Amino acid sequence: MTKMSGDKISLARDSLSRQVYERLKQMIIMQEVPGFQMGEKLNESAIAKMFNCSVTPVRESINMLRADGLIIGDSYRSSSIVSMSENDVRDLFQVRKILEVGGLRQAFPDLQEEDIKNLRGFIEKARKRCDDWDPVGVSQVDREFHKLMMQKSGNELLCRMLTSISEQVEMARAPIYKERRDLGKVDEFMLPVYEHEKIVTAMAQGDLEGAVEALAEHLDRICRDACSYYRDRMGR
Repeated sequence: MTKMSGDKISLARDSLSRQVYERLKQMIIMQEVPGFQMGEKLNESAIAKMFNCSVTPVRESINMLRADGLIIGDSYRSSSIVSMSENDVRDLFQVRKILEVGGLRQAFPDLQEEDIKNLRGFIEKARKRCDDWDPVGVSQVDREFHKLMMQKSGNELLCRMLTSISEQVEMARAPIYKERRDLGKVDEFMLPVYEHEKIVTAMAQGDLEGAVEALAEHLDRICRDACSYYRDRMGR
């Protein structure tokens, strides 16, 4: 349980490091809070003050985030939020595509009507988040949509590998969602919804190759958009 007090966030004492870790991770991934953007140095004392706790759980949280690949630097000197280049983003999304396309092929024979229903439920949730111009909500629902597809593969190693990069994928896409929201780009903000619908329609029709093609096109489009964004950002 959390309690707000002024500009501080009070956390229950149980599992304090885990709570700080989860809140910090969300702030770093979504980059909506000043001071928590890509490449920024982290101030342990300021973070401890923000969460109304000692520096110890903050340091423990930063170490966990370093293991997640979201933070770089020496734990005894300075830590910074990871920054991404166009090449980093391309590599990240290419690995994601290889894993997810393979995962979908494994999952397809075991897909049930209930799975199709659940995937469509995620699409409707995403549509609502888009209507609310909520990039955090859109990102979270998008992650759950892809996670369900991969879980049906029954391949635990594949799922662990995807989980290990999913947060970096979210982090790479977060400023793109924010830019589209701020500029009022409705069609671009809604693109994942339309593309997910195409994937699920092929699934419902029992069309494996159609579903694979729709997923590959979806992931390729995301990669192109992200690479274009980071290329432009580096040129500014």
